[in-house]
Amino acid sequence: MRTIVLLPGMEGSDLLFGPLKEAAPLGVDLISISYPPGEANSYADLLPLVRAILPRERPFYLLGWSFSGPLALMITAERTAGLRGVILAASFVRKPIPLPTWMRHLARPALFKLYPSSYQVKALLSGTEVRSLRKLVAEAHSNAGAVALASRARAAMAVDVREILKACRVPVMYLRAEDDRLIAASRAEEARRLLPTLIVESIPGPHMALVTNPTKSWQALQRFMDAVEGAPGAG
Repeated sequence: MRTIVLLPGMEGSDLLFGPLKEAAPLGVDLISISYPPGEANSYADLLPLVRAILPRERPFYLLGWSFSGPLALMITAERTAGLRGVILAASFVRKPIPLPTWMRHLARPALFKLYPSSYQVKALLSGTEVRSLRKLVAEAHSNAGAVALASRARAAMAVDVREILKACRVPVMYLRAEDDRLIAASRAEEARRLLPTLIVESIPGPHMALVTNPTKSWQALQRFMDAVEGAPGAG
């Protein structure tokens, strides 16, 4: 049995992992988390919540989607027992948008209230016309609330875990979405420059390819886990 801990994107909801869970192959146990509403959504706030759900008596993989990629890497810095590998899915190791760091202060709740959820959904799904997914993303945004979304946006604009990645002692894979309009392809290449052993896999789809294309996602995830467990000294 393989165990994967799933950390959500900016929406902070495990609702969006629904399609990935439904497509999970036999022999895989998935543990997911939703982040709380409110202001306490910085990486420092969320790290203890992630620690609390990690398996204690079995090996596991950690998948950090988009916003949560840095959180997954922070866990590696703690040399957590049982951690076999990390997957960075459409993520980043420093601010995802090349804007001055001071501009993070502009990410206030009012901005997310004024920015219609329909536009947010369009950016995440690009041209993917899957009504059920659009409804799921809109629901996740609504549940999160503008205060939490703003807090996470500010955190993402200030984060820098490049040194953690460089020092990472467990295998890492970057799962890149080919049609991602939010996270540039250069983020994957930056991660590989920092950690030359990092594996980059690309799957067709938008920023949310993890759920719009769960079949290809699982093929990439299984190749990574097979490689980790087949490496000399694994287990």
